[in-house]
Amino acid sequence: MEIKEIKTGIGEDSHKFCKDKKLILGGVEIDYEFGLKANSDGDVIAHCLCNAFDVVCNLGSLSNYADEMLQKGIFESLKYLEFIYQEAFKKGWKINAISISVEAKLPKLEKSAVLIKRSLAKTLDLKTNNIGLTFTSGEGLSEFAKGKGIKAVSVITFQKL
Repeated sequence: MEIKEIKTGIGEDSHKFCKDKKLILGGVEIDYEFGLKANSDGDVIAHCLCNAFDVVCNLGSLSNYADEMLQKGIFESLKYLEFIYQEAFKKGWKINAISISVEAKLPKLEKSAVLIKRSLAKTLDLKTNNIGLTFTSGEGLSEFAKGKGIKAVSVITFQKL
């Protein structure tokens, strides 16, 4: 059996809370009083996943392509994720598995996990059981654990087609 090339990408993103904006995570609108401060919708899950793609796409950080998309009026972070996913596919890479960890004191996000996983699975052409999604309150140790925003970290395992 031929072993194909495998790479692992790590991505991270965080944003502070702000008023007058919807909270979007993994492409899903979350019922909460604050959104995330960003030029886009501030979706830290989509953003950290985009950053993890750099290991196979070599495009650098999310801003290297999202800023141009923002200038064209594209504010939905799932569109950035779709773009970078297609770039990886063009270069001969597929996703084997994703693991995501989200740190936030509030809101409580466990009830949204299934919807977020479905949204990401659809965007990335994966089965939901290939996406791990965990949440932590951070026990008050970081700014996110003190309720000032949300942080997401992801690991993606890629396999050469």
